[in-house]
Amino acid sequence: MRKQIKVKQPGKFRLEDHLLLAKFIANKLGISKLSDIKDFKDVPEEFDAEGRSHMFHAILIRPGTTIPEDKLEQYDDNIRKHFENWKKRRKPNLTLKYFQYLALLFTEIFLDNYFNNPTQLLEQINNWIIEKAEEPGSGITIDYVFGNINKIAYWMATGSGKTMIMNINYWQFMHYNKGPHKINYENIILITPSDEMSNQHLEELKTSGIPAILFQGDTAGYFTTEDKNTIKVLSIHKLKLPEDKKGEGITIDVSSLGTKNLVFVDEGHKGQKTEDMKWKQTRDWLVKDGGFTFEYSATFGQAISSPAEAAFREYSQAILYDYSYKYFYGDGYGKDFRILNVSTKKFADTDVIIIQLANLMSFYEQLLLYEKLQKAITEYNIEKPLWIFVGSKVNEATSDVLQVVKFLNWFLTENENIVKSLMKKILDGNTGILDPEKRDVFAPRYPEKNFPYLRSEKMAPEEIYDDILNKIFHTSSKATIKKLRLINLKKTEGEIGLKAGTSEKYFGVINIGNRAEFIKLVEEKAKEIPVENDVTTQSLFDQINEPNTTLNMLIGAKKFLEGWNSWRVSSMCLLNIGKREGAQIIQLFGRGVRLKGKGYCLKRSRFIEGPHPKYLEPLETLNIYGIKADYMETFREVIEREDVQAYQEIPLKPEPIEPFPSYLKILKPKEEKPFTQEIFILQPEEGIEARIDLLPRGIVIDGREEQTMITTTLMQPKTIDKKLLDLVDWNEILFSILQYKNEKGWYNFIVTKENLKQIIHQQKYQLFCPDTYLSSHGNNFSETYERITNLVTLILKKYFERFYAQKRNEHEKDKYKVDFLRYTDENILKEYRLRIAEDDQKLIEEIKKLIETKEIFTTKGNITLSNAYFQNHLYQPLLIRPNTNKIITIPAGLNEGEAKFVEDLSNYLKSNPNNLKDCEIYLLRNLTRGKGIGFFQTSTFYPDFILWIIKKKQQKIIFIDPKGLTFIRNLEHPKLNLHKHLKTNIQPNLNDPQVTLDAFIISYTPYNKVEQMFRHYHVGRTELETNKHILFQYEREGVPNPTYIEKMFALSQN
Repeated sequence: MRKQIKVKQPGKFRLEDHLLLAKFIANKLGISKLSDIKDFKDVPEEFDAEGRSHMFHAILIRPGTTIPEDKLEQYDDNIRKHFENWKKRRKPNLTLKYFQYLALLFTEIFLDNYFNNPTQLLEQINNWIIEKAEEPGSGITIDYVFGNINKIAYWMATGSGKTMIMNINYWQFMHYNKGPHKINYENIILITPSDEMSNQHLEELKTSGIPAILFQGDTAGYFTTEDKNTIKVLSIHKLKLPEDKKGEGITIDVSSLGTKNLVFVDEGHKGQKTEDMKWKQTRDWLVKDGGFTFEYSATFGQAISSPAEAAFREYSQAILYDYSYKYFYGDGYGKDFRILNVSTKKFADTDVIIIQLANLMSFYEQLLLYEKLQKAITEYNIEKPLWIFVGSKVNEATSDVLQVVKFLNWFLTENENIVKSLMKKILDGNTGILDPEKRDVFAPRYPEKNFPYLRSEKMAPEEIYDDILNKIFHTSSKATIKKLRLINLKKTEGEIGLKAGTSEKYFGVINIGNRAEFIKLVEEKAKEIPVENDVTTQSLFDQINEPNTTLNMLIGAKKFLEGWNSWRVSSMCLLNIGKREGAQIIQLFGRGVRLKGKGYCLKRSRFIEGPHPKYLEPLETLNIYGIKADYMETFREVIEREDVQAYQEIPLKPEPIEPFPSYLKILKPKEEKPFTQEIFILQPEEGIEARIDLLPRGIVIDGREEQTMITTTLMQPKTIDKKLLDLVDWNEILFSILQYKNEKGWYNFIVTKENLKQIIHQQKYQLFCPDTYLSSHGNNFSETYERITNLVTLILKKYFERFYAQKRNEHEKDKYKVDFLRYTDENILKEYRLRIAEDDQKLIEEIKKLIETKEIFTTKGNITLSNAYFQNHLYQPLLIRPNTNKIITIPAGLNEGEAKFVEDLSNYLKSNPNNLKDCEIYLLRNLTRGKGIGFFQTSTFYPDFILWIIKKKQQKIIFIDPKGLTFIRNLEHPKLNLHKHLKTNIQPNLNDPQVTLDAFIISYTPYNKVEQMFRHYHVGRTELETNKHILFQYEREGVPNPTYIEKMFALSQN
């Protein structure tokens, strides 16, 4: 039957609406819309001591998940092992982001099913599609879609870890490629878009421990000496079809490589447009007789812009996973960006100078902040800022590159007073260049986005001018000669160095294809700029990422960005950008917004717990200018087609309740030596044991409840026989524990091999497991060795956790003092920053009206911006997290569980006025790190709320944390024992008899699910509530518990 896809288009075409394979796999995980992967973004990233990921638990209990638990465990184990293998030679504290885990999980599910029975998988996909196509609003009707499923593709943003995914995909394929459906491939080939990318991939593969070579061609025959599992890395330009003529340099006839290969394709979008079609034909040849292909691209959406294109059919079937830029940016990953928004379509000549000068000033501000904040921002992994000029037109008379060169020379040689006067116009917001709202594009704003540091510090144009010459151009305003010098670097390909005046330091480099033509153009059109030769200097381009580089700017055609790996880009000036270059624009943009982030989290600081250094945000922002207005407009249009939302920021200052209860008491930290500066030795200690439960679980079917897990038998604790302990390699175990220590960031703990042995030999553990677990299995030494080594490592990790918690709690005993709460305290929020979708003026006006009329301070607001209104919260409003990407609140608003708690508390007090008639009740949302009150234990824990119950002179201070309990699988988790820690360790040292402390966990996870999670502990509801202070908002899904607030007040009186 003829394959056919019919697409109904009620609106604009979006490729992501038609990703059939991705939706099929997502459906198995209870993910109904691909955008719903964001539901997992707050899941903790690490694997626990048992080696199980938190993602596993989140997926297991997700409604709609159809994959059996044992299969999920198998997939989770595979992902952990592959990831540990990948990071073995990299930084130990790297973690899998939720979207990376899901990309690998989608792959596990697909490959497992594919190699188990590809025909059955194909049938399942087609049946599912036919079923879904009948649903109203699906947008697609399908007669018959999938005919071949030997290609999967990943649509992932630049900076999201595509290279890591590719490396792990190699191991995943090797793991599953077996059995009757095994692919006996002829070669493994990685096709890249350029030689530069080939070199990068080769280094990454070698770091991962994957065998790889850079293939250059061989007259003795192709790949004759390498192992079949070695990846052959080569550029697409080196491959030719049999009918093509041999090109220049190394060319390889694809027929020599066979037609049944395992192929990895970087920048898989290339080849979808007519001009690149030969590339696609070349790739397809390599797998036409039953091979397999993995493809990766950040820009499938730009490359496939219509359902009429042939590539649409192919990639609606092949794309397995979508984490394109809009998701990446929306989750807080990568830099923020600002595109200068001007109303005109064409600049006057003076406007061009002003725009470029403003770009220079904004780059200078970034460079200045980098130097001033260098120590404070070390942990944020910010690289030294770099200004790049990117375009394609080079050698015509109107060359944009020539225009940039002329501007640089103008700045260096123009009368200082003229330059400074223009600087003053820019700083004053008086340039005459208008934005769409008819305001000066550089007008001051609140909060300030244009030159926030220069303006707040009131830096004068004279000071800025002098410092720009010094910091960027390596010269001085006092220098008699400052003109620009172009240096033809003879030992390089296409590079021209930039120097200023008599300085011998290069401040920049031009990197273009035809250097000779450009130099000729300069000599004809810019005779005032001297051109010199340098026959000794090596490539400046290769020095850009060096730690002590003097290079501050890079100018060139945008083709050089393909394969360029740098984290430095902070400011971008667009040269020639064409309307049809969407995919290239997204690539270019993606290179600029990459960010390592604090602890290599990849996120902007606004999306991680603070506090953060002041003026960090400008260093986490990519500023985008253009020497022509239409370049910026084109760039903006392309980014907007990615559904990346631009925002306007509106401040909202909360107001305190009147009168403010200044008699409230609060815990405040004493000035003491930080815990991280104390040194501890991990060793056996009385009262500290690890508890390990490896008992098998049995399924119990109860008609009244869901399936639950219980232990099959109760067994006595076991010990590991010395003969078994003699088998293990203690050096290997020491390495594992040291790695675990580094992952946790417990750098002030000393670990020695001898002490690890003593912890085990002194039996500082309780081990529950079947007898067979501690017996040697015949002659299978390898299996016994691995099992016992893993067990000893697990015990030591668990012991380390308990040891760490004990030391942290001991340190915390005397950490706090009692003081009065003041409205000026940092724990009381002083400002929200509301980011509203720039393209929704109606919404912007609605928000402004809510603030101006004070409605948001005295009511629950409206469906657009909601307030968890409780009249005894210490300030208003207490915003709820908006259920739309058109509004972002900074800090984040209350989540659903937190908002429900505030509402339930308010309703209870209104409905039961006599229950606490002799008491005053106040509530405060506890802020996070650096501002709020946190308790250390295993990790710093900031409960969401502080509740005061005041009766006469007595004040009960209760810390309350509404949360889902999905990721707390251990009933001894420190968060579940905070109330005991407060009463036992902290309260006795406060020396204030009028203050008592307490804490509660308010579970958003329904009771019936929590009961299932903790069933093997044999605890009932009463013990959970009274002994663990866990209260439940819901009995089961959708069934509220109306009594938990009353229970909280009752328990707090005990």
